[in-house]
Amino acid sequence: MNLNLFFELSQELFCIHKSDGYFEPLNSAWENLLGWTQIEAGSRPWIEFVHPDDVQLSLSAWMQCTQEDVVEYENRYRHKNGSYCWLAWRMLRNRDGCVYAVAKNITAEKDAEKVRYLLSDAVNMGFWDWNIQTGAIIVSNNLEQLFGLAPNTFDGTFESFVATVHPNDRDRLHQATKHSLETGEDSEIEFRVIWTDGSIRWMESKGRFSFNEAGNPVRATGFNLDITERKLAEEHRRQSEEQLRLALEAANMGFWAWNIQTGTVTWSDNFKRIFGLPLDIEEGSYELFLSIVHPEDRERVHQASLSSFETGESGDIDYRIVWLDGSIHWIESMFQFFFDETGKPIRKTGIDLDVSERKLAELQLQESLREKEVLLQEIHHRVKNNLQVICSLMDLQSQYVPNPAMQEMFRESYNRVKTMALVHEKLYQYKNFARINFAEYIKSLTTDLFHAYGVNAGYINLELDIDKVSLNIDKAIPCALIINELVSNSLKHAFTNSKVRKISITLYTEENQHFILTVRDSGKGFPKDFNFNTTKSLGLQLVHVLTNQLEGTLEIGCRSGTEFRISFSELI
Repeated sequence: MNLNLFFELSQELFCIHKSDGYFEPLNSAWENLLGWTQIEAGSRPWIEFVHPDDVQLSLSAWMQCTQEDVVEYENRYRHKNGSYCWLAWRMLRNRDGCVYAVAKNITAEKDAEKVRYLLSDAVNMGFWDWNIQTGAIIVSNNLEQLFGLAPNTFDGTFESFVATVHPNDRDRLHQATKHSLETGEDSEIEFRVIWTDGSIRWMESKGRFSFNEAGNPVRATGFNLDITERKLAEEHRRQSEEQLRLALEAANMGFWAWNIQTGTVTWSDNFKRIFGLPLDIEEGSYELFLSIVHPEDRERVHQASLSSFETGESGDIDYRIVWLDGSIHWIESMFQFFFDETGKPIRKTGIDLDVSERKLAELQLQESLREKEVLLQEIHHRVKNNLQVICSLMDLQSQYVPNPAMQEMFRESYNRVKTMALVHEKLYQYKNFARINFAEYIKSLTTDLFHAYGVNAGYINLELDIDKVSLNIDKAIPCALIINELVSNSLKHAFTNSKVRKISITLYTEENQHFILTVRDSGKGFPKDFNFNTTKSLGLQLVHVLTNQLEGTLEIGCRSGTEFRISFSELI
């Protein structure tokens, strides 16, 4: 083979160091890499091309070559454009004093190493290089920090490294290392180290092993990453999940998760118990779940799930399931969809609770309430009918009383009884046995009174200003009787000589369920010497008594007619 041709075609940089400090000859790889022609590079002392920071190292290597056969070192050479390239040198001195040298461009490796160390600082990572044949381990400064060691205190032996590992993890580390040495597979292991201050840190270690032509391991390189925070978070999550599991079991709740991307469904043991399924079912399915749901509830369950999916809000639904033994159970399910950054659903999770006992109690309560409603409806109906019978008897009896004053007393009593009957009639009609719509009631009451006294609505103007007020029966009946007495009194006595004939009724609500009832007429009013406290009028006496029954207050005004103002409260 032509050695000169090999010399010229080689990608490595070949040269001869002469004792006068010049290179001669140089191959074309020099110009290809550094831009200097062979003449330019050979016309100046080689030391002028070396980076200033590497001059001393390079001269020392040159001197070392006078005493040793082979010398290896690295330095930076200046490119013709002013930049520098990293070169790895291997030099050999011959008998005539010349040094034969070959250099390899390692700039890319150096740049990668620089980036690697920058990244190691940024992500709390350290690198190691283990010469398996010599046993020496070279580590980055960052790795010493990760192991809690002071800078430059690691002695570079495998034994010292193992000594920092937690005793409970050493055997696993040895087994993982042995496996990689025997199989050539990359190593990956997590273990704990104990710092000199006694604190414990978690490490993730990954390594790659190199072998010679004989198949023997010669080198391993890799990195260690501090994963303590991740491990603490995992432990915290594990404890939280365990606490949640215990809490769900204590509350008789079952947890489930549906991976929408893979279609797999995970059920907790408690979920399986709630749904009457055997515990040895390892993996559930949406189809199996739907088959357990009561046929009449499946569409409702599907719609609830669809609504939660479309709105992104959590769902909550009660439905029935049918166990394998045919028994029916009520389930309350709370669930939530989760989406990725593109809005695509990735999973759905939820908790289910057996609410069969609660549902049974609710159904029993509803049936009991229905029975009570029927009973109350019948009571109000009978009371109303009985009062109507009394009214009819009084009306019939009044026809046999020749005294007009007695007839008027019968009519007043008739109106009072009918007023109470109307309350029960409204309660019966509205199917609300606790409260009455008093605004509608007043309209019906005043219409009946105008009719009873034969008053045309056009003759006396009736103005009503009533809030939407509902009263319980204990307040409604006294309040109704007061209105009956006052309106009846106005219709009988107020407008004998009045040109303006108007009756006004207002009822409005203030804060805290406080009510103001006002009955006003534009009639002639009471005489100036009239004493309301000593009056013998049965109607006015009833107004006082009924106001006390309401636990209210009564105010009377006599300007431009008569005004009665009753204030009372209703406790809810």
